[in-house]
Amino acid sequence: MAAKKLDKNPEFDHRNSIALVDTAEELVDSLDNLSVCLKHNEEKYVEVVH
Repeated sequence: MAAKKLDKNPEFDHRNSIALVDTAEELVDSLDNLSVCLKHNEEKYVEVVH
């Protein structure tokens, strides 16, 4: 799997996004990016709540 530099402030708008992948590698990359987005949103939520 090719290493990519991930965006520090990722945005993921699930209502307007369609993820189409052709290979398992692209699926893994998409899931990695989604994971980063979710972690970033969780960190923002924790900052707001605390």
